Amino acid sequence: MKRKVLLVCLAIGSVLTLTNCGKKGCTDSSAENFCSDCKKDDGSCTFKGQLVFCWNQSFHDSAVAHGVSSVAVYVNSTYMGALPVSGQVFSSLPSCGTSGALTVTQELGKNKTGSVSLYQNYLDGSGSILKTTGTANISMSSTTCTGVTLIWTWY
Repeated sequence: MKRKVLLVCLAIGSVLTLTNCGKKGCTDSSAENFCSDCKKDDGSCTFKGQLVFCWNQSFHDSAVAHGVSSVAVYVNSTYMGALPVSGQVFSSLPSCGTSGALTVTQELGKNKTGSVSLYQNYLDGSGSILKTTGTANISMSSTTCTGVTLIWTWY
């Protein structure tokens, strides 16, 4: 009798163990595809990072002096948007999503950090390119908003 009870207990325990193994998926809460029901990480986590672009008074003054009406921003050779020069001055880095700044979201894939290349076109009032800047590399993280203060270059 003891043996039968032991076998039944072992059978029930085995069934519970096998059925409670847990759902597989992304268990990293900072990932875009986080699965709160998942118990086992399957390596599928994907991440995104954010950059916010702005400039200070010095950049603004130089842009105005050179007839620049707006600045077009390119990340990894993809146009992300343009900011008008007038009224766009920040004394400190704004948060992502701040009005008047340009916020860009980038896929980082399975990595929590990454880097992107950045260049800008300085545009006149008709949208014609006055100058294209050199390329800069920017590091970014999935856990923070990375602030980028644009630096005036006119070589």
